[in-house]
Amino acid sequence: MISLEALNLFSAGALLFFSIFLMTKPRLPAMLRHFGVSCVFLGALLGLGALDRGEWHGWLLAAWTVLFKGLLIPIVLLSLARNTRASMQLRFNTRPAMTYLLIALALLVSAFTAARFPVEISGGSALLFVSLALVFLGLVFLITRHDFFSQIIGFLILENGITGFGAVAVGGLPLIVEMGISFTVILGALLMVLIGKEIRTVYATEDTDRLRELIE
Repeated sequence: MISLEALNLFSAGALLFFSIFLMTKPRLPAMLRHFGVSCVFLGALLGLGALDRGEWHGWLLAAWTVLFKGLLIPIVLLSLARNTRASMQLRFNTRPAMTYLLIALALLVSAFTAARFPVEISGGSALLFVSLALVFLGLVFLITRHDFFSQIIGFLILENGITGFGAVAVGGLPLIVEMGISFTVILGALLMVLIGKEIRTVYATEDTDRLRELIE
């Protein structure tokens, strides 16, 4: 019989795998699809934690993560991209070799930090490593991709890392906190898409570097 710990490690590993894999995708639909799958495994991780602790609100958080982050957010972002006629082919700001190097460095820093974390974590160092890795990978994604939709997904990956850290460190974030964070991210995403539409109209590009030219 498969143990709860083995299922936890599998879900955490799959979450990390799909989060890394989406960072190599140049097309928005594929990137959103892999992000949705990663959120399903994050939801599984939260659900397994709730099962282990016998807490009903953890199941609500898991369901919220799967339905809202894993399903609704990708659908909304893809619909917005199509309605605003945004390019589905997204541009890397670094060469592939540099991107892979930054990903490797993020994983090494995460492993080093998890191994020397000063507080005992109930979920174990492996789950802590995955949570920290998502935070650092989100930062790497924000650095290497400058189009609006990649910036949004970078923030979402980072937020998944924070959610995962809350799950392994303090037994999960309260549902109301997670909902507040998710709604804030979605509102920020909608605002960035609207700004991106205006920048694309003026500059014929979706590169966020153009925002530096906006002065009083």
